[in-house]
Amino acid sequence: MKFLDFIDLEYINQALVFETPESKVFGKIETYSCKSVGLDKKLFSKMETKISNEIKEAASISPDCTYFGSLISKRSPFGSLKDLSSRKVFYHLISTLNASFPDYEFSDLKPDQFEKIHSLNNAVNAINQALISCGGQSVVNSFGLWEAIDKIIDLEDTEIYSYIPDMDADPFTEVGCIWSFNYFFVNKKLKRIIFFTCRSVSIKRIDEGLGSSPLDDIDTIGMDYDDYIMAGLDV
Repeated sequence: MKFLDFIDLEYINQALVFETPESKVFGKIETYSCKSVGLDKKLFSKMETKISNEIKEAASISPDCTYFGSLISKRSPFGSLKDLSSRKVFYHLISTLNASFPDYEFSDLKPDQFEKIHSLNNAVNAINQALISCGGQSVVNSFGLWEAIDKIIDLEDTEIYSYIPDMDADPFTEVGCIWSFNYFFVNKKLKRIIFFTCRSVSIKRIDEGLGSSPLDDIDTIGMDYDDYIMAGLDV
């Protein structure tokens, strides 16, 4: 994936990193071209071989014998993995995560660790709510956030996906990470992806040696933002 630099996002990205009394929020919006470069081609080739072999094996025995084979009948968030176009979207999202967080490796993620968001309004409202609730209302109200994103990606012509953090190997489940959200806006015509990610990290965890914080409860660490909000409600 090739990183695309847009000046309209520079001030927004600066504003997406801020502190609250309880946590520090790390947010960023990055744009990538879907044109494959060296490492992407190797990843695509490796994953394509693995998935194709599993699908072939499942077809010759039983669709439920292998993980990817079971998705032939169930359909993944990207559509049927028998279709190359569906598999490519999956590969591109993994490559985007690898490019955005080079200290981590996302190549072993499964399709069901992503979710397709069927409503642009739902995605926009979820992001706005998360930012406003933690003190980032200026980003939403004063920086032309969605106008800048729309100018780059043409929001009405995108497919939207969210990533469900893995509990073992990503920055969204580290000790001290309270909640996170991760949205991908994919425009196939433009061959472009915008990745909008944000995580809230306990200040006491950032400041080593100060002990634990009430926010660092094991039941809330690393949650998706919506799950974090629900965990605080009596249901």
